[in-house]
Amino acid sequence: MFADKLPQVLRETTIEHVVLVRLTDLMPALPGLIAYSVIKYWNRMVPPCTVPTTALRVALAHGATLQQERKLQVAAYTAQVEHETLAVLQYTGGTTGVSKGAMLSHGNLLANVAQLDAFVQGHIAHGKECVLAVLPLYHIFAFTVNMLYFLCGGGAQHPGRQPAPARQPSTRDRKLPDLVDSWREHAV
Repeated sequence: MFADKLPQVLRETTIEHVVLVRLTDLMPALPGLIAYSVIKYWNRMVPPCTVPTTALRVALAHGATLQQERKLQVAAYTAQVEHETLAVLQYTGGTTGVSKGAMLSHGNLLANVAQLDAFVQGHIAHGKECVLAVLPLYHIFAFTVNMLYFLCGGGAQHPGRQPAPARQPSTRDRKLPDLVDSWREHAV
């Protein structure tokens, strides 16, 4: 969704490789193809990418091959990860100007999960919860609560149907009844 911003950003960095991740990359092949086609052609939400990139599946396969060939030990790598080590670049929505990548460390993310755990203590049954993720996971709240917190606690999550963007209003926009239907389809 931000691939069109890459040319201007890459000029100011030393980044050599870009892995392009589609929202549908980890879905089964046919549903992923259908969902990606809807996102790209029907909703027109996929901007053109004009820089060389590597697809997520290609990068993962290459990494697995290198791990086997070089006998790389993942535990040895993770042993060097400290609280200050960069974990993720979380891009802002650009509400106060140009979108920016916030540098979040492993310590930042662990502290957020610990704070949330302390806040909801006694109200969450770890390993038994299923949460409906109605916000997209690229939104920092959903990323922290739905992905990090519930997955750390052994919970499951169901991605709720996302409404069409406000900038493209139409009669095919999804409404609250679609969200309710997605609750009925899954034990939430």
